[in-house]
Amino acid sequence: MPNRSGRHPLCDARHQRLRNHGDLQVDRPVRTRSKAPDAERPWSLVEKTPICWLWRGRRHLGYGVFSVRDRRHPHRTVNAHRWAWEVLRGPVEPGLHLDHLCRVRACVNPDHLEPVTRKVNILRGISPAAIYARRDACLRGHLFDEANTLIGRRGDRICRACGREREARRMARIRYAALGRAA
Repeated sequence: MPNRSGRHPLCDARHQRLRNHGDLQVDRPVRTRSKAPDAERPWSLVEKTPICWLWRGRRHLGYGVFSVRDRRHPHRTVNAHRWAWEVLRGPVEPGLHLDHLCRVRACVNPDHLEPVTRKVNILRGISPAAIYARRDACLRGHLFDEANTLIGRRGDRICRACGREREARRMARIRYAALGRAA
C-alpha cells in the first residue's frame, strides 16, 4: 500500500517480489549443481533416438554447446559433437573438422560424424557456394570441362562458350551503332 507521498514503502526488489508473488517471504530459487561428475554431466543432455543422438542442451547455430571450467580457462565453450567424438573416438587431427553425415547439427552420434577438411565440409553442405561448386554445367547448359572453363580472379568458373556469345553480342551492338552514325 503506498504511503502519503505516493511511493511504496518497500525497496524496489521487495516491491517487485510482492507484485509478482503476493508474498514478501518468497526467495529466489536456489540453483543447485548437478551431483554427476564432470565427465558424465554432458551425457545427461543427450537423447538417444533410433536415428540420431540429439543434444538437448544449449545450442549455437543449431550445434550443441556447453561450458566447462578448468584452471586454464574459467569459462570455455565446447561443441557437443566434438566433445562426444573425442570422448568415444579420440582427438580430431589438427586441420580437420567434423562433418555431420546425417545433416542434423544437434546430433552427437560419432557414427554420424566424419573428420574432413574444411573445404570438403563446406562443399558437402547446402550453401550457395556448395551448390554452385557441384554444378557440372553453366546456366545456359554448356559443360564445365577443361576446354570450356576459365578460372576467374576470385576462383569462380567462367564458361568460355557463354563468353564468346557475350562478345559476339557486344560486337554486334558496336557495329549497329557505327552504322547509325554513318547514315
